[in-house]
This record gives sequence, structure tokens and C-alpha cells, in this order.
Amino acid sequence: MVNGCVLGRLVDEDDNPIPYLEVRVNVDTNIFLPDNKLEERITDNDGKFKIKFHEEDFKDFYDDNKPNLKLEIYIDSELLFTSPLMGNITDDVLDVGTIKIEGQNIGIKGRIINEKGNTIQGLVVMAWDRDFGPDEFIGSTLTDKDGYFNIRYPPQKYLKIIDKRPDIQIIIKDYLGVFELYRTDTYKDIEKTFLNIDEIILDSSWIHGWFITLNDNKKSRLIRNHQSEVLVDNDNSLKYIVDAINKAKSYIYLTQFEFFPDFIPIFLSDGKQENTECLMVDLLKRAEKREVKIRIILNENAVIPDNYADIFSKFKDTNVNVRRFPTSGPHVMHAKILVVDGKDSFIIGSPFRQDYWDTSQHLINDTQRDESHPVHDVSINIKGEAAVYIEEYFMEMWNYLSDEYFHGQDKLVLNSKPSSNTKEPVKSIMQVARSITPGTLNKNSERGILEGYRRAIGEAREYIYIENQYFTNRLLAKALKKALEKNPQLQLIMVTNQDPDIPTYRHQQNENLQVLGVDTDKEILEHPQIGVFTLWASKIVSSNPNSEKLHVQPIYVHSKVAIADDKWATVGTANLDGSSLNSADEFGIAVDPEKHLNMEINAFLMDCDNDNHVLKIRNELWGEHLGIGDLSSLNQLQQGWLGLWNKVAADNIASLNSKNPWMKSTILPYSFKISAESQIKSMKVDTRKINVMEK
Repeated sequence: MVNGCVLGRLVDEDDNPIPYLEVRVNVDTNIFLPDNKLEERITDNDGKFKIKFHEEDFKDFYDDNKPNLKLEIYIDSELLFTSPLMGNITDDVLDVGTIKIEGQNIGIKGRIINEKGNTIQGLVVMAWDRDFGPDEFIGSTLTDKDGYFNIRYPPQKYLKIIDKRPDIQIIIKDYLGVFELYRTDTYKDIEKTFLNIDEIILDSSWIHGWFITLNDNKKSRLIRNHQSEVLVDNDNSLKYIVDAINKAKSYIYLTQFEFFPDFIPIFLSDGKQENTECLMVDLLKRAEKREVKIRIILNENAVIPDNYADIFSKFKDTNVNVRRFPTSGPHVMHAKILVVDGKDSFIIGSPFRQDYWDTSQHLINDTQRDESHPVHDVSINIKGEAAVYIEEYFMEMWNYLSDEYFHGQDKLVLNSKPSSNTKEPVKSIMQVARSITPGTLNKNSERGILEGYRRAIGEAREYIYIENQYFTNRLLAKALKKALEKNPQLQLIMVTNQDPDIPTYRHQQNENLQVLGVDTDKEILEHPQIGVFTLWASKIVSSNPNSEKLHVQPIYVHSKVAIADDKWATVGTANLDGSSLNSADEFGIAVDPEKHLNMEINAFLMDCDNDNHVLKIRNELWGEHLGIGDLSSLNQLQQGWLGLWNKVAADNIASLNSKNPWMKSTILPYSFKISAESQIKSMKVDTRKINVMEK
């Protein structure tokens, strides 16, 4: 019986051990035949390896002579080192001694700690080669329990004809491996076998927790015990907005994406509107006559039609100051805000155009919104000290325009900022976050809204609820997928549109849903963690006394809302697309995505000490969508909140298939089909008794 053992140790040029490399012992059979692997092992922390084998492992490769063996070292299945042929084994143990690996870089290592010197486990660390040509990803790992990382890669990953040494940059991502937290400078022309870099110190507040810090150690734009009210659907929000304008005494600041001159914000009780003074334009003119100073910023875009010229013309004979915010390409000034006298403010969901006006009833063919499809939207009214942060954003935009286009004239000064100290018990917290187009208010832009979503996805433990006009942001899709994989108890409930108003978005949105794990060939209601739903209006119409037919029509979701675990919520103007959060990557190679980021603003709410502010928002929205009047006493089903949504959607499908079709509430499962009728049919609904209206 021939038994053998090969042992040895791998070190670098400084005699430091090299762990985690693959060492193989091969039988050298014949120069014309491939070698055959006997055994392989991974070097330990001290760089040592010990490989045992038996006669049975190689007896097929020789007759009476003992076999010739050779040693090979691999990284990621790429050959790194081959020993000289070792000859016949004469002893049971062959000690090859210390093997020095040198001459080429094969790894980079270091350690990540926090500001207190404590280790950080589980962060994703990636290495990129920043040499000539396109950047090359060459390896990644996780920090261990002591904060160390050790990335190994074969030289083939970076070798080029004109460059034999790598230029390595380290990028650190969050626990989900999606969002970048930090990147090092580039280490140039690395010669060492393993480059050991200095400790990297990351602030804990940038890694953990719900609060937005903008990569600082302080919570950004935070208000304790804020005064705010979420306003669901536009007839409701516009009543508050009109009331604030009518009560204005000193000044009004307004930004809008679209502002149609004939926009009517409120209607008389009988639904008729003949008093032209109730046009939004005329309400502002009346305020101006009361000597209220009014400043308006409107989006002006080279690609998307805008209303700047029309509104400027309407106010040309008044003291109302209207400015355009010029944008080019697939980004816009999309932050819709109103500030009145510094103490009353709004983040507005919809543009000022009639087809966005709607009530919570979402009536089909409502003449008050020009008989277009129903629309669901959400705004937020913010009073008191927190309004300063809404005013601050307006002033920054106004002053940017002053410097850029008006020779510094009519610049505004923020008189005060909210106090961070309070003697009262903290029950709720608000943060105001923005997206800022690069090269406008600051050089490097701002992505606070993306950070808010990043933190919520990473911290949520029970459920994440999203209702948004779009779901095309690739980073959020990846983050949600990772969060759901890491936590099987986490549920995602999403309300969105099957037909986004940007035609190219539909394909990207469906791709993102597939990334999450939604199977286009299966019933969405079958997924154990994910539910994606759409909103539908319904109305029974009688064509004659003996004939009734149910009419159904999609409700266009225009809201930008998310809720997590009944403790965190956001309401604002930012869609879940690249243009709103990070970069306009939905438009491919046609544009440089990093240059295109909308101007956006969101409020982020956090409950403390059982304040239930977030719970009230959830109950109001879900009560409308699920057709349940009082959700306060409703308990989760065994399948969690997703189980409740799935049950209501399934009940609606069943009622549509009943003898007399009807819908108790507005939700139905998302469909990958194109037309409204095909979407209803995909739910196995018989449409012969239903009139399915397109949007």
C-alpha cells in the first residue's frame, strides 16, 4: 500500500503567511495526457497546508513504479504557481518546506473599525483595478468578526499588455452589498504579493440606524416633536393649500413642476365652478393685492413641455416674481413645495393641472378633473419650526438662480433654523431630505432621499410598504431583494402602476420585479414575502332600466410614500426611479446618468415612545385601498400584513367573477400584461359582464 502526505507553507516576499489559497497535488501521468488531481486543501491562517492521499487515489496512473507528483497553487481556479517535478515518493511524508510567492500582486487586506475603535463585521468590501481601459472588478469579501478583510485574486484579473501591476481601489458597501459607504484612494502600481492597507475608520452613524446623516456624524435637518399632517388625495390637500394662501400675510414661496393657468384647486359643494377667482392663478393674485410678496420657481426643461411662459405672462402686470429653473436632458426641477409666512409649508404630491385633481372616491369620468383617469396622490402639511427646512430649500434654489441668471439680485436670507434642543419628551422625529442636481446648489449634488430609503430597507424587520408612481431604480430593487433574502420574516407590499406614464419605464419596472423574485408565469398572490398591487376604480352603470354593467378603470398612482414597521415613513416628491434618487440610468447610453438627477424633497417621519404618527398614516392609506373603515383594531393574519392584502385582492377577483360583478375595494394584483383588459383577464376574470376602461 502506497500512502502519502505532502505538507508545506506559503509565504509572501516578507515571509508573512498567505492563508486561503488552494493547493493541489496532481499526478503527472504523461506529457501527452492531462494531469489528474489527487487532493486539494486550503492554506490555514498560518499559510500551512497538509494534503493526504492513498494508493487507491492514483493506482490507475502507474504500474510498478511510484507516481511522479507535482504541486500547483490556484486562486479562483486560475493557476498561480507550479512546483518543479518532485520525483518519486520515497517516504510517506513529503515536506516541501516554505514556498515563497512573490513577483506579482495577488491580494489586498486591511481592517475596518468605527470611530470608537470597535470592529465592524459583515460589511461588503470590493476591489477594483483602475488601470487603463475600463475598470475591472477583481474580488470581494466580507469583514470578519474582528473587522478584517482579505481579498485574493489571480494576476489574470488585472494583467494587461502595457501594464503588469494593478492600481487598486477599495469600495466598501453596506451589509446588503448594494449601497456604497466609502471608497479609498487608488493604490498605484502595486508590487507586493499582498498589500496591507491602513485601517479604515467609518462613523457608526453612516452604517447603522434609521437616520439620514449625509455621510456626516450628525443627523441631517432633524426636528423633534414636529407638527405635520399627511394629506391623502388632492381634493383634501388642495383645501389646505388654498386655506394657507388665503391666510398669507407676509410672503408665499412656491415651486412647481407644472402649473397650468386654468387650474382650479377647489370646487363648490354642487361640483360646479363658475367663479374664476378660484383659479390658482387668481388666488395668488388676490394675495398679491394684500401686499403678500410672492415668489414662484417653475421647471423649464429642454425635453419635457413646461408652463413657465404661460404663468410668467399671467403675472406680468403684478409684483409676483416668477423664475424658471432651467434643466436639460432627463432630469427636472421636480420638488413641489409651498411656504407661507415661514410657519406653514407643504410638500405637494401633484403638479397644478386639472387631470390630477381627485377625491378619495376616485370616481370614473369625474368632470372636475376633465374626465381623465382617476389619480391617487399624497402630500404633507408641515407647520412650525420644521417649515424652515422647506423654506431653506426654496431659498437655496432662488439664490442659485439669482447668482446664475440675475447678477446676484433679490437674494433671500434664512432668518432662523430650528432648535435641536427640547425639554419635552420626544415622541416623533422628522427629517427633511433632498435630491440636488449636480452643479446647481452645490458641486457634488445631494442624495439624502436615497440614503433614507437605504437605511429603512436595511433596518426594517417586519414589513416595508411602498406606494409609488414608478419602481425602476435598480439599486432599490437589489437592496430589497437582499433584505428579503436575509430576513425570511420580512414582507414587501407595493402599490404601483402597471402602465407608467413614461413608456420606457414599463420594461425596466418589470425587470426590477423579476429581480425581486416575482415570477411572471405565476400568480403574484402566491409569493410568500412579496405582494405587488394596483388600484382600480369601479362603477355600476345602467344603460337602460334592465341592464347594468360594472365599469372598471385603473387609478393612476402618483404618490411617493413608503412605510416600515409602523415606525418609519416618508412622503414627498421623489419617485423610485434613477432620476429622482441617484442617477438617470434608465436611459442607457443616451446620457451620462451621473449628471442627471432631479431636484426633489421628501419628509421622513420616525415615531418614538408609541406616538403612532406613522401608524395613523398607514391606517388612512390602507383603509382607503383595502376598503376597511377602521384598521386600528385590525390584527395581522397568520401570514402577516401581506396575507391581509392578498385576501382582499383575492376577494375582489372573486367578486368580479360573481353573477353581479362588483369590487369591495380598489386593489388587484399587478399584471405584466399591456392593456387594462388583458390585465384583468390575466387574473382569470370573465370580462363579458365588465366594461374595462383603459387609462
